[in-house]
Amino acid sequence: MVGLVIYIASFVIVIAIVASITTFFNSNVRNLNGSGSISAEYNKFNVYMLEYTKNGYDILRCSSDTSAEEQFIIFTKDGKMDTFAKLGNGLYFNQIKLCEKVDEFKIEKTKAENGKDLVKTYLKIDGTAYTTDYVMEAKKDTSPTSSLNNKISNMENLGSSLYDGNLENLYDGMLSTHVNFGTYSGRIKINFKESINVKKVNIFMNANPATICSGIVYDGNSPTAVLGNASTSTESKDFVLTIPVNAGNYNSLIINLQTPKSWTSVKEVTFE
Repeated sequence: MVGLVIYIASFVIVIAIVASITTFFNSNVRNLNGSGSISAEYNKFNVYMLEYTKNGYDILRCSSDTSAEEQFIIFTKDGKMDTFAKLGNGLYFNQIKLCEKVDEFKIEKTKAENGKDLVKTYLKIDGTAYTTDYVMEAKKDTSPTSSLNNKISNMENLGSSLYDGNLENLYDGMLSTHVNFGTYSGRIKINFKESINVKKVNIFMNANPATICSGIVYDGNSPTAVLGNASTSTESKDFVLTIPVNAGNYNSLIINLQTPKSWTSVKEVTFE
């Protein structure tokens, strides 16, 4: 009888030990799975950020206050814009949801010791925080656009709708100073110092609210001759309208823009 009691007691102790080990093992497996999932979410963000900080992109706009609720950064290259922003508990790249269970996202543009632009990020996913600094690599080749823009002589307002700012602000390299269109269209003539070859016109703009924007480029010496046209449906207030034109040498170009039912601003015009 005593032997039976000892046997039962031993059996219960063994069962308890096995149950404790199993519980411990399962708990750690869940923790490992959770850590792996969080790490995978961050890795997606990191891969995207490396693409946009190491391959000649420019920062068009970035959150100016890290304490603000809405944190975002907009990169631009070759007339195309891409945005990283936190919406709700998700971190989005344009319309793609990169990360889930995002508690916090902070981003700041500053300067590195070598003078290059530095993007500092703080990303907290499901209680785990990641802080990463990205040094922006310079554009590999900016000479074509720069050399063309340096040949601008002057600009003329061909319509009465251009107001609220000096005409010279249309092209001064500063996106914070720009000329507004009070009505739904604007017509600008850009004269060059000498005849130059143009293949593409990039018009950096914003619209409030988002709208459909269309543009037509004419030969300045022959205002009825259409060189190219394009349109875009804007998903955000900041966008770029790129208009391919008939490649050739031109002394001047006329740009006609239309943005129905929206307040529109031209920030900068570049040529390729």
